Amino acid sequence: MKNRGLIVFIVLLVLLGGYLVFFRGCKEEAMQITCKLRPARKGAPTQRGVTPMYDVAFGFNKRYRLSLVKVVAAADLATNKYPVALWHLVPDAKPAAVKAVTYGRPVPGMKPAVADLEPQALEPNTEYVLLVEAGKIHSQTNFIARERPMQR
Repeated sequence: MKNRGLIVFIVLLVLLGGYLVFFRGCKEEAMQITCKLRPARKGAPTQRGVTPMYDVAFGFNKRYRLSLVKVVAAADLATNKYPVALWHLVPDAKPAAVKAVTYGRPVPGMKPAVADLEPQALEPNTEYVLLVEAGKIHSQTNFIARERPMQR
């Protein structure tokens, strides 16, 4: 009887170990990014000679403490190992957990990778890639910038 209890305990321990080895990290969900084009805020400044564009907002499936936000042209990414970033943010100190970001707008706890560098204007009907990192999690999504129709 004594040996039987020990054998059952060892079998349960082996099963628990196997479960931890094979199913560890199953709850970790991949970062999902959604892209939405939104009309510009009322009273948003527009420059003469510049095509008015929709604001591009990116939403995530949950809150993340971002460690990198970068937007590059898809054509540039396809042909260059190190594409030029149109918008590049890195953590300032401890970034706040965010569920969404908007192109060109400040993100809490993040700063431009190059000091005083403004995000570049997006070109209409051009494909871009958003690259996002949150610790070990890396994700990206493609989007196309669209111009706003002229207001009357």
